[in-house]
Amino acid sequence: MPRSRPDWSYLQVYPEAMGTTTGCGDSARLTWLRPGASVHDEFAYLLQARLFARGQWTAPSPPAPEFFEQMHVLAVPARAAKYPPGHALLMSAGVAFGLPALVPLLLSGWAGGLLFALARRMAGVWVALIAWLLWIGAPGNLADRALYLSETTTSLLWLLGWWALLRWRDSGRARDLLLLATATGWGAITRPLTMLLFALPVFVVVLRIGRARRVWRDIAAAAALGTGILALMPVWSSKTTGDWRLTPLELYTRQYMPYDVAGFSPPRTRPERELPPVLREASEELERMQAAHRWQSLPATLRLRLEAIARDSWGGAGVLLVLFLIGLTALSAEGWLAAGTAALLVLGYLTYWHDSSWAVYYLEIQPVIAFVTALGAWRLLSFLADRVASPRGAAGDTARERRRIQVGLASACLFAVLAALQVRSLTWSRQEALAEQKALASALRQIHDAPAVVFVRYAPGHNGHRSLVNNEDDLVRLNVWFVHDLGPANRTLLDLVPGRSPYLYDEARRRLVRLGTLPPL
Repeated sequence: MPRSRPDWSYLQVYPEAMGTTTGCGDSARLTWLRPGASVHDEFAYLLQARLFARGQWTAPSPPAPEFFEQMHVLAVPARAAKYPPGHALLMSAGVAFGLPALVPLLLSGWAGGLLFALARRMAGVWVALIAWLLWIGAPGNLADRALYLSETTTSLLWLLGWWALLRWRDSGRARDLLLLATATGWGAITRPLTMLLFALPVFVVVLRIGRARRVWRDIAAAAALGTGILALMPVWSSKTTGDWRLTPLELYTRQYMPYDVAGFSPPRTRPERELPPVLREASEELERMQAAHRWQSLPATLRLRLEAIARDSWGGAGVLLVLFLIGLTALSAEGWLAAGTAALLVLGYLTYWHDSSWAVYYLEIQPVIAFVTALGAWRLLSFLADRVASPRGAAGDTARERRRIQVGLASACLFAVLAALQVRSLTWSRQEALAEQKALASALRQIHDAPAVVFVRYAPGHNGHRSLVNNEDDLVRLNVWFVHDLGPANRTLLDLVPGRSPYLYDEARRRLVRLGTLPPL
């Protein structure tokens, strides 16, 4: 008879920490397509993607919800992520195949292809190649695209929208306008403010072209398609909160983070629900950031955010800023549309508080920065190459063309080396989280009497922006629950689930023990 395999399904929350695949029964060759999450937002998106993959909008509220609280996740009236559904809907396709990273990987690859195509269309193949190398090697691009964040979706949709707009302008085909409407609409149900700022300049261009060509019927059809996609928002609200007018985002804000709104005024209400201590500390830190966000501080805020964007775009290569400024002088009308939209995104987000180092909010403008920098590099190098003496006439033209090819090849090699160095030197943000998760995964292998419930006691000084309490969508199926240690109140949950073996995980000691056997602290 075949040997039975141990059931490690309770470790599916942290597959990367396991060092092996889980849940699919195949070889470890595809482990890299199942990386674990490292920050709260990722866990929220993964939870919602799993729900969508199961054909559900929500999961039932857990027993004693205070033990299961996660940042950015509703616990009542149902269990669901607070974020709009666009990104999680796309990710659900990868989750359904047991490969959650597949969709973000494909989205990033498609974005890189569109960047190359757009740059080649506007400035030639050498600028396109340099721009692609700068983009793929940008520190922020490398780090942020390794996460399950919605900016991966909207950064593609910006490029796809611009590509469709240019094709519609040149061809007049209605299908290109419909593609633009699809990209804009899907982005609106993913990151509404980001796509609103993208859509404003595009809307002006579409109206100008439409008025000149009198293609109002095509524009009306595109508007209807975009509106149809937006209709998912009230459906999402109704299915999650029970009220089509109350979004999960608004409900979560009301329940836990009333300060998490745009503007410059402190909140006038207190949270309806209380987070566990470790998450409460993180929330209070965020609230202090919001309290410091004032009109008077906007110049300093803008400067700090621009510095963070520059670091994410160029790392320590300050000379690339000079090339970027040169590139601005060489932009075409299409290039200025992209650059203007990028500037509008930065200015628009000044209405919203966030830590100045969180440049992930501007991942959508990384392709624009890479293109403008590449254009500046090509203009400067071409100018220097043309200054080299060469014969006049046809022979001179041939010599100049040969030098341009040489400059292009040399530039591509140079920026390829820079990209490789960025990859080599980057310190991945998920390393700290993986160390915690590996310790937990190792301890959990001691459980042989599942189903069980593990109360997680965090170590003093634990990073509140990382949580070890992150359960899957189906708590009934999950062999082991991860819940917050609430001290004497733990008995409340144990009384509700008497069939589960109780354990306590002490993060400071990295020990898993049966509840009640831990020595006094």
